[in-house]
Amino acid sequence: MPENRTHRFIRYWLPVIVYCAAIFVQSCFPSPRAVPSIWNLDKAVHFVAYGVLGVLFYRALKSAQTARREGLTLFLAI
Repeated sequence: MPENRTHRFIRYWLPVIVYCAAIFVQSCFPSPRAVPSIWNLDKAVHFVAYGVLGVLFYRALKSAQTARREGLTLFLAI
């Protein structure tokens, strides 16, 4: 049974929206005063967080029926 548009939206685009909202809400809070003194930890956390967002966008864009060109889909996700 093929998925309808609502199921496709919930399955592919809702995780993107929820993750973007979580990043936004988290960024509204000030950074903690006491942070671990691990070298470049903040950069690694940002890399992983936005890497997950990129994967979610790629997955959602790939689900679109118009996304036939792999290079364009990857470019848009990045």
